[in-house]
Amino acid sequence: MSGRGRQRKAERGRAPHQERNSRPARRLRLAAAAAGLAAVLLSACGLRQVKLDPTNLTPAAIGRIHLGHTPAGETTVLLQVRALAHPYDLRPPRKAYIVWIEALHWGEPVDKGVLQIGPDLRGVMHTTTSLRRFDLFITAEDQAHPNQPDGPEVLRATIGGG
Repeated sequence: MSGRGRQRKAERGRAPHQERNSRPARRLRLAAAAAGLAAVLLSACGLRQVKLDPTNLTPAAIGRIHLGHTPAGETTVLLQVRALAHPYDLRPPRKAYIVWIEALHWGEPVDKGVLQIGPDLRGVMHTTTSLRRFDLFITAEDQAHPNQPDGPEVLRATIGGG
């Protein structure tokens, strides 16, 4: 960085290493903007939106699911959460939030992956399923890839239940 660039940053009251436009900060802002844009586009396309219900473990958490369909007939799921504490801030602390989809009234839950929570306590995840009627729920787990749900539920929704 040139001396002139350092001088401008110092004049704004920030040291060069304290730039808010650091690469990780830009990536987080870009991801949040992309998620917001995706939600607006999905809503504009007339796709269905479902609210996730929080549990006593995370009562302030807010979750929404935007549902659509692929040309092949699969259900697309855009999951968005906010005000969801990091799993290591829970009591007892946990390692990861895992998203599960389970067919209504039968079947085993399927691990759809880890839901990453950013520093702003927001998370976004895209997935698909061949199911039309299902429960989607999020658990706080002690491991990132459990074989089955073992930890407590933090959010849940039923899709197509009636």
